[in-house]
Amino acid sequence: MVPPFATKADARASARAARDCLTPAQRLRYNTSLARHVAGLPEIARADAVLTYAAAKGEADPNDFVQFLQSGAPILVFPRVAKNYSLTLHACSAAELQPGAFGIPEPTEHHPPRELTQVQVVLLPGVAFDQRGGRIGYGKGYYDRLLAQRDATRPFLIGITFDETLYDELPTTSHDQRVDLIVTPSHVIRL
Repeated sequence: MVPPFATKADARASARAARDCLTPAQRLRYNTSLARHVAGLPEIARADAVLTYAAAKGEADPNDFVQFLQSGAPILVFPRVAKNYSLTLHACSAAELQPGAFGIPEPTEHHPPRELTQVQVVLLPGVAFDQRGGRIGYGKGYYDRLLAQRDATRPFLIGITFDETLYDELPTTSHDQRVDLIVTPSHVIRL
């Protein structure tokens, strides 16, 4: 059990160190398990559109799940970093993604735009998550600002992480958006 962190920076450092220790074989096995868990969720089966992501270096990679979804009914939506440090949402396939901000693959501005209200499920990356639904990203607040726009039709939020980066408690603030469910290679945690 890891003691509570004093700061988000401490939590980020611990989580990054933990995931940097994962071998390529572990990552492959973990990502396959993550995809299996996510594909079996009833929220995914009911969704018309799913906001997903292309993994940054070290993150849990949803690519196996995205490949599964591309053969199904939900529309895939990916985020794009806009010039004003916000996220815009665009419908496209994973194959159409181009290198974007921070070297992370993203849609181009020419892909059909989507609003958050048009998405029923959001798969969220993060550096770390906690057992209460808390999430710590990279510190820029892109997803927190996007999700703060939610209204009564808010999408279902699913945090995707490794077991090694799921903690009992993380330092969070009032503007941090909590997830409804966390998926790790070995657990599905409903909150």
